[in-house]
Amino acid sequence: MLITSPIAVTLSDLRTSFAWSAFDLKMSYRRTKLGPLWETLNISIFICSIGFVTSALFGRDFLEIVGALSIGLIFWTALSSSINQGCTTFISNSNFVKSSALGKEILIGRTLFSIYIKLFHQIVVLLPLYIFGVLSFSNSTFLVVPGIILFAINSFWVIGLLGLVCSRIRDLRMVIENLTRLLFFVTPVFWSPEMVPAHKRFIIDFNPFYYFIEVVRSPLLGKAPETQVYVVVLAITAVGFATYKFAKHKLQRDLAFYV
Repeated sequence: MLITSPIAVTLSDLRTSFAWSAFDLKMSYRRTKLGPLWETLNISIFICSIGFVTSALFGRDFLEIVGALSIGLIFWTALSSSINQGCTTFISNSNFVKSSALGKEILIGRTLFSIYIKLFHQIVVLLPLYIFGVLSFSNSTFLVVPGIILFAINSFWVIGLLGLVCSRIRDLRMVIENLTRLLFFVTPVFWSPEMVPAHKRFIIDFNPFYYFIEVVRSPLLGKAPETQVYVVVLAITAVGFATYKFAKHKLQRDLAFYV
């Protein structure tokens, strides 16, 4: 058994979820010439557009900000996708929820792997930045591996929790999507945390999204994340899985009646 906090998922479940999500992705690019490379192209255009606007607004050189900006946008996309797609995970798989005994974790994994397969197509954008010296490797760069693992583990409970709750309360999906758009602007994705004055630091300190971006962005920038970042992320992980387990106990039994 593979244990991810209070929720147990078998390796067979993971293989099924991965195969299913890979097939979904393959079908979504059926009859296209570039296939999954569209993900790389789309994020590249997005980074360039936001980068030029940001450099103009804040009076900074494009090459100075493009590294941190690229990492932030790539992982923000995965984070926001986990939230928004999580809201519809069980609704979009309603046929399986109603007519089969398929484990709910398999459906969560289907969404999760789809998001992270796309993430790894997008992260290819960083390679030229390392090749041309915009970003540089260090020993701390390897910390991105546990960072991505923490990122994905938290995506699991987010997708599961929101899938259950939004199946029951349909209006909540629109509220969450709008809040996610708002949080994009108050999270240091396209701007630097150093730009916030000390007396307004609460904008960052009480923003959980900041810590999840930082746990992967700092290593890719060649720096080790602060201890506080790991403490907050691990605390959110524990609370998140406990909340998901509680919601699963209360809502899963009647899920078929709401999807």
